[in-house]
Amino acid sequence: MFGSIIVLVNQRAFENGNFYCPWEDYEMRNFIMRCDYVGRDDPKAFKEAIGCFAETYDLPEIQIQSLDLEGEQAPVAILRSHHIEALKYALDRRMAQRILMVKAELKKPEPSLWHIAHKAYNFSPVYFACPEEGFFNEVSFHLTLPVLVDGSGNGNARFYITETHEFHV
Repeated sequence: MFGSIIVLVNQRAFENGNFYCPWEDYEMRNFIMRCDYVGRDDPKAFKEAIGCFAETYDLPEIQIQSLDLEGEQAPVAILRSHHIEALKYALDRRMAQRILMVKAELKKPEPSLWHIAHKAYNFSPVYFACPEEGFFNEVSFHLTLPVLVDGSGNGNARFYITETHEFHV
């Protein structure tokens, strides 16, 4: 399975010039169970990854701008409050689906603990690398997102996607 790692930078980090993923590809590969490849996307693949990210979580169209990051023009996707609310809603739905899958597995005569762990927590088509907060799978990010938004200091939270990486498991 191929998936994406979204480098998500909050407003404060962005204003402080902390734009990029603090982990090398080989480090992120070690963060993802059974991962054998991580590679940074080029600008064309970045745009495709943003489109797939929006589609995966049923987000409104995400604006991509070319911004000056440390003296170089780079594509940056901007997540505004309505994107963040849509992402929270999508993650809530996905967590509910995970719970239903676990309940179904537990009803089997011989439930698989590996299958439960995989479906309940380990499986993640998208990982989130937040430079000042950490590296999260979908479930961990679902739990962390409200804290990230509350920590933005206002109800008009904004996040920036400055990089995407492809991974394979």
